[in-house]
Amino acid sequence: MSVTVRQILGLLQAAAPQELALSWDNVGLLVDAGKPVDGVLTALDITPAVVREAVENDCQLIVSHHPVIFQPIKSLAADDVPAHTSPRCGFSHPR
Repeated sequence: MSVTVRQILGLLQAAAPQELALSWDNVGLLVDAGKPVDGVLTALDITPAVVREAVENDCQLIVSHHPVIFQPIKSLAADDVPAHTSPRCGFSHPR
C-alpha cells in the first residue's frame, strides 16, 4: 500500500515537532517529488552511496537526520548529492 510523503511527514512531525528545532537548523521537508511511497530508507547523511542503496532497494523516500541541503544552494552540478535527490530522480527528502 502506497502512502504520500505528506503522510509520512505528518508522522515524523508528530514524533519530533519542528517547534523543538533550534532556529538555525534546517528541518522539515526539503524535496517532494509528489510520487507515492512504498519504500523508505533512513540514514544519518544522504550520500551518493545512500541514494544508490535507495534505488537498489526500490525506496522512493529517504529520511535523514542531517539535511542534504543546509546552506542556500548557489549552483548545482549533476554529481552533487542534492541533484541526486531532485524530483527528476524521483526522490523526496523530509528534512
